[in-house]
Amino acid sequence: MTDISISILKPLKLFIFHLFLFAPLFIGVSKIDISVSAQQNNKLSINSREQQHPTWISPSRNGLEVLKEFKKPETKYAAGHRGIDFPALSGDHIFAPTTGRVTFSGLVVDRPLITFQTNQNLLVTLEPVISELKPGDSVQRGELLGNVGSGAHCNNICVHLGIRENGEYINPLRFFISKPELLPLINPS
Repeated sequence: MTDISISILKPLKLFIFHLFLFAPLFIGVSKIDISVSAQQNNKLSINSREQQHPTWISPSRNGLEVLKEFKKPETKYAAGHRGIDFPALSGDHIFAPTTGRVTFSGLVVDRPLITFQTNQNLLVTLEPVISELKPGDSVQRGELLGNVGSGAHCNNICVHLGIRENGEYINPLRFFISKPELLPLINPS
């Protein structure tokens, strides 16, 4: 190989590496395809790409638009935003982002909420959500949990989703974006 082809090949390999590393993040956030079935068992139908790469789905029909991001508090009792807010209006359907078992459904102070435990031992809370589900009920990914209520900081414009792992709040976004798949480079010689 000549020096010119080697000097072109190295940046090309680097570009391809970054393309495969970061493209799924951009595609995953802006292009997740969730089609709503015509009231078929009150579930969202999930396309084949989603089934092959099981990430969590948005709890609302508005996709993965985030109104307010997670902000980890500096200490356990400090101010922060212990979850993410998805756009949703009062009365909108809210769906299970993943599979789990309901641990709480009811009022806390001034807001209705539902909490369920996932198979990965995570506690997922959505508020304000009015639900008829009871503790012990199992929920499947895409299943209707309830409807947006009122109360809390969302003021009828969003639904808040928080996740606790071993008692600590963690950033929920990592469960909604699929991991990139790296493919081997093909030797051009």
